Amino acid sequence: MALSNDFRAMVQDISASYDVRKGELSALRHQMHKMLDEFRKEKKEEFKKLGDERKKEISDIKQRVSDLKHDLRASLQEFRKTTFAEIHKGAEERKEEVSHALKTFRKEVLNTFRHEREDMASSWQELVASMKEKRAGKEPGHYEKTGPEKAVHEKRAHHKNRKAAKTRH
Repeated sequence: MALSNDFRAMVQDISASYDVRKGELSALRHQMHKMLDEFRKEKKEEFKKLGDERKKEISDIKQRVSDLKHDLRASLQEFRKTTFAEIHKGAEERKEEVSHALKTFRKEVLNTFRHEREDMASSWQELVASMKEKRAGKEPGHYEKTGPEKAVHEKRAHHKNRKAAKTRH
């Protein structure tokens, strides 16, 4: 009986030890679940906080991009406006310069042509008069100019006087 009592005591010790270990494991398990729940809560809060920060950062970046687009659009618009105004002004100035140059050129060419034509007409009239005198037996240059010959001769003299006056200035 002593053996059976010892065996019983041993079984009871093992059972008590098992119950103690079972209780410790249950407490450990409960504590572990509690720790995991707290860990999950903390991480969830941290992730939420981090997500909110990221959302705010993204919102700020979007706002900066929007502001940059607006500034760029305004700068481009001002650049276009200024550039087109300068181009238009330059074109008007060039147009005036070209117009003035053409007027000056036309005036000079036409004046030169007119003077050459008058000189040629005068020379022609003098040649005709000289030929008339030679045919009439007079010496050239000693005749009275009348009518159109006189007008051409006076124009030619006036032109020469004007030309001389211009070169003095």
